[in-house]
Amino acid sequence: MPKKSSSSQLLLSHFLTYEIWLAGINFVDYQINEKIKGKKYYNTFNFYYLERIFTKTKNIKSNRYYSDKVANNLFYALGNEFSFTKYPVPKSGVSVRNFTFLSYPMMALYQSVSLYIAKLTNQLLIDNHSKNIISRYGGEIIFERDTNYNLLLNPANTSYYKHYKDFVKNIDDNCVTGPSKWAIKIDIKDYFDNIDISKLLTLIDTRTKKSVRDYHKFDNFTKEQIIFFFKYLAYGKNGIPQADNNIASAYLSHLYLFFGDLIIEDLINNINKETKGRISNYRIIRYVDDIHIFLDIPTTTTEKQFTDINHVNTDKEALLVSEIPYQLLNNVANQFYIQLGLSVNNKTKIFHLLGDSEKARFLNRALLSHEEISPFDDGDVKESFKKLTLGIKMLNELALNKTLNDDPSIKTIQELVKCVFNQKMPDFIKIPSNKAIIIKQLNKLNFNKIHISPKAITLLISQHDIISKKFISFLSKEKSINIPTRNNIINFLCHNKFIISDPLFKALRKDTTISAIINMYDNQRVVYPSTNYHDLSFSSLKKLKNCVPLIEQIRLRTHYEMIDNFSICLNLLLNEIHFVCFHLEKYKDINKYASANVIEFLKSKGVDSSLRDQIRTLFDRRNNNPFSHPGSDTKQALIVSNEEYLYFKTGVSKAMQIVLN
Repeated sequence: MPKKSSSSQLLLSHFLTYEIWLAGINFVDYQINEKIKGKKYYNTFNFYYLERIFTKTKNIKSNRYYSDKVANNLFYALGNEFSFTKYPVPKSGVSVRNFTFLSYPMMALYQSVSLYIAKLTNQLLIDNHSKNIISRYGGEIIFERDTNYNLLLNPANTSYYKHYKDFVKNIDDNCVTGPSKWAIKIDIKDYFDNIDISKLLTLIDTRTKKSVRDYHKFDNFTKEQIIFFFKYLAYGKNGIPQADNNIASAYLSHLYLFFGDLIIEDLINNINKETKGRISNYRIIRYVDDIHIFLDIPTTTTEKQFTDINHVNTDKEALLVSEIPYQLLNNVANQFYIQLGLSVNNKTKIFHLLGDSEKARFLNRALLSHEEISPFDDGDVKESFKKLTLGIKMLNELALNKTLNDDPSIKTIQELVKCVFNQKMPDFIKIPSNKAIIIKQLNKLNFNKIHISPKAITLLISQHDIISKKFISFLSKEKSINIPTRNNIINFLCHNKFIISDPLFKALRKDTTISAIINMYDNQRVVYPSTNYHDLSFSSLKKLKNCVPLIEQIRLRTHYEMIDNFSICLNLLLNEIHFVCFHLEKYKDINKYASANVIEFLKSKGVDSSLRDQIRTLFDRRNNNPFSHPGSDTKQALIVSNEEYLYFKTGVSKAMQIVLN
């Protein structure tokens, strides 16, 4: 028989200790302090909000806050305090990606859970180190010692700068030309949205030592809590949050493809067994989900012979060598889908690095794909200025319809305009002759093209008052705020201290997609006295903080509300009012506490007859709910609609407010 769970195993505190909670908070606080110190890397939508409310976060660190709201899973009932809002951000072309805006408590919780996973897998990554695999992400989580969660926090570990720079150098060092040199660039389709936490935890479980799993209480109860939490953040789907400056997401995305690195290495070794070691050397170089495989396949076929398609198709040696990279790519694509649930997209390419032209084509794919990563070496500001003006000139000359396609010139423009991030550029542009050149180019700019490189171009615009006024006027005339417009406004405000009295911020107030975020900017609250759980105050809800069965019903109902399964929600709603009455009446046996007991208790608390009838009807409706009776005939077991669910939820809310206030 399966081992029966205790109530404590159903809670986050089963694995997430107060020490880990503090580590998550300290991580967030360090980043906010970096923002306060003026680090422009943190001039982002989420961190401007975090900076504003930072002085109000002291109580979040207390053991009492942890025990009252986090350890017991009660945060699932505190959606206004532990909030997250998804909003779309444009990618290149016409595609979008979902970003997540996190409240301070939710960000601390997300960091804490992620740090738990990082600590759990720390030794696993060390034990599986391979000299042929070089993988990085936008930061580095390093613990001071094996025995605690204290982090080594510094600018190098908490930003992408150093790690992407090292990645670029690794690519450059391994990109060597010759008949035997091949490179494969693998691009994953919608990577962050397709990370399967359940698969990730299974991989961790099967590859981690039992002693490590036991020490960290990494069991089925922990896995269920973590999977549920991530499903909650993804509205019931796969994926992890993409959020501003979020090292936690960067690490988790890196960890998932750590197993991908091992898959690729195994497949290379398998091909070598089949071909008697034809691949003499290889490197797997990765930055998050940008995977590059370099292969050295010695051959007697010359560069000239490889350029002759007839020779390649007829010569046994040339044909064998040419097939190996394609065989590897096909195997990788197949195993990534089977083992990780990931698909490669049509940007995935194989390059035979015969000469400089093919090397340049590869590097264009490999290193110019990060539109919003600024240059690392500021270098000569005069040279950067030339590149910047050339980029704006090329953008002006590019037809508007081509900005929505994968036009080759777009990547060149993106790389050139990023020179605006040169730290010396603001002062250099102020020189009258330079300012005149920039303004002349910006006056010709069609603002509808800004989506090509929004952060860079809005920064350049923000440095010139005349152009800024034109840009603000352009944005203000928009009849509705679409995805590119919202993104342009947010980026422009981020370059201008995100002043809430700014006319553009007022424009954002009309945007229903991010209305919850704007309310957070306006309210500037961290701890909310009221909750969104039946509109109860936290002081009232706190009476139930130790009622684990009730909190478990709340946790499940928040999930099923998100995915619109109202039949299950109705059953859980009834369980909630049932448990509340049972808990408050201090009845001994829940199995003997029937509907009649609930109605009688409600009557004793002054709940009027109409509300009691509604609760009584809810008990009857549960008996005709397909969730309660999955085998029932559909004529008897009626699916619950949203309207019916809200009707009963309103009644339960009114009853809750009476018995708990």
